Amino acid sequence: MKNWRDAACLLFALKSAPSHSAKPTFAENFKVLMLRRNAKSSFMPSKLVFPGGVISEADYSSNWEALYTGGFGLKMLDLLNDLGLSTTNTYPLIKDNTHWKMHPHIAFRICAIRETFEESGLLLAIKNDKNIRSVDRKLCENVKDHLFFDNISNMTVWRKKIHNNPSEFYNMCKSYNITPNIWALHEWSNWLTPVFKRKSKQTARFDTIFYICCLEGNDLPEAAPDDKEINKAHWLSPSEFLDLNLLETEEKSLMAPPQIYELCKMKGFKHFDALKNASTANNPLNSKERLMPVFSRCKGGYNLILPGDYMYPDNIDGNTVVFDDESMAECPLEKDFNSIDYDKPLHRIVYKDERLHDGLIIKNLKNRK
Repeated sequence: MKNWRDAACLLFALKSAPSHSAKPTFAENFKVLMLRRNAKSSFMPSKLVFPGGVISEADYSSNWEALYTGGFGLKMLDLLNDLGLSTTNTYPLIKDNTHWKMHPHIAFRICAIRETFEESGLLLAIKNDKNIRSVDRKLCENVKDHLFFDNISNMTVWRKKIHNNPSEFYNMCKSYNITPNIWALHEWSNWLTPVFKRKSKQTARFDTIFYICCLEGNDLPEAAPDDKEINKAHWLSPSEFLDLNLLETEEKSLMAPPQIYELCKMKGFKHFDALKNASTANNPLNSKERLMPVFSRCKGGYNLILPGDYMYPDNIDGNTVVFDDESMAECPLEKDFNSIDYDKPLHRIVYKDERLHDGLIIKNLKNRK
């Protein structure tokens, strides 16, 4: 029996306008949206997060089928084929929820788009039109192709309604004759909150599917935080966010490990086009594995061991206690990164700082066990 909640979040990446500066830049040529949570929030207060949240029954309501099939003249099987998605080679939380009235491939995308709108005011939606061909729907890859509210008062009214009742998201889409642009979202990763030994340390647990959306545009759309859960919005490159985390003077990191991991992953793609190509559903780099870290506390820092690493436990399930925070475990915390044995399969985040500021991703799975 699972003791977590299913959720979805969105890595929203926009291609940056060409720089005319004479100074060389080493940052990526794309920006990512991150939101600062309210300091009074019960979950991850003051942290930088990607927009997202818990799935609602309204996200897998059968009403959505009528909106998609009526708006575009598609049957549900056609819609799944249109998205190029597999019902077998996918993440566990997709497989676990195939009993829903709306297929989880679609429902989790609706959830990510709804939460992004609710938290930031940015709406990834396109007009319903039966004359729009499948290939053209997939090519809605520019900010201008999407509906971003021009009337702030209307946007505020709908966001408040949706915050109080997620089913209002469907009502809003029907009212404006639009549909959430599920074609723009691609599966990126899946993270499950680990289990702590001491219940006093246990935070809420979420099994979260991370989607990525890569859009182009000359101007960054202005995000409008909801001033409830979110009080600031930032468009920065992955490198800039990671540098911001290192400069943080507070006791704890600005970001949780999944955010740091995903920013480091995106940082590896210097160019927007490379990131976009890597985001496609059929890209072999996109593993369909649930990532639940195993925390190993060491003198001076932590190892966060991930699936595939030679230290990752066998036969682990989602309810296994994997973080003994009461002891100083003997573990190979590599302080000299030149001495790491890359002949062993490695997949971990190494922190040489107990504040969890300077996470370094080490991944070498060519000799995976």
